[in-house]
Amino acid sequence: MEAVLDSPVLMALAKQSAISRQLQVASVNIANASTPGFRKKEMNFAAMLHDVRERDPISYPFDQTTYLDLAPGTVNTTNNPLDVSISGNPRAFFVIDDNGRQVLTRAGNFTLDGTGRLTASNGKSVVGADDKPIVVNRSAQSISMGADGSILEDGKAVGKLKILQLKLGANAELLGDSELNAPGMTEPPGRFGLQTGSLEGSNVDSIADMSRLIEMSRSFELLQQAITMEDTRKQEVVDKMTQF
Repeated sequence: MEAVLDSPVLMALAKQSAISRQLQVASVNIANASTPGFRKKEMNFAAMLHDVRERDPISYPFDQTTYLDLAPGTVNTTNNPLDVSISGNPRAFFVIDDNGRQVLTRAGNFTLDGTGRLTASNGKSVVGADDKPIVVNRSAQSISMGADGSILEDGKAVGKLKILQLKLGANAELLGDSELNAPGMTEPPGRFGLQTGSLEGSNVDSIADMSRLIEMSRSFELLQQAITMEDTRKQEVVDKMTQF
């Protein structure tokens, strides 16, 4: 059993498996580098130790967990009256309705549908502070948003954005379209600000993440070469032994 645990091939395969999962996470991040409000995922790694008698332990890398990087993205001015970004609190999020469940997003590029309902860019309803959809009269002369998140119809508030924050240590599930599912992991927000007429981008650094992706791909290929060389070496040993 000790010889199996000490196999360089198994160690290389363990590293390859870890890199493969890294590549999957990095690919999703890069694909969303231009998605408003997207929060990238990162991975934690640990070493699983196997005790080998009379020798030092052998460590096999494995991904312990993935976590959400809450660092804010770049905020750009749009001058769109229904665009809004959150500042001063990286754990704070807007709330939208996803088929009856409330999910979180930092993407504040809101719009109105044909009925006057305030929606996210994917058409899902934005949830108001009263846990109901926010609806305005589309025939109003002006529709805007106040600095406190109030939706104004001809200067009169007809609804207000619901804001929640993730609890410390919460590891929300990334759903796509900048949405997070975090049941039981939210709470009323602490201090935060809202900037109307602006939109927060993804927090993915596309150049840095692409460089990491290339580096991981090269590491994976080198490990595959090492596995092939080790297999070849073992086969040569077997072939020579059969000659005696």
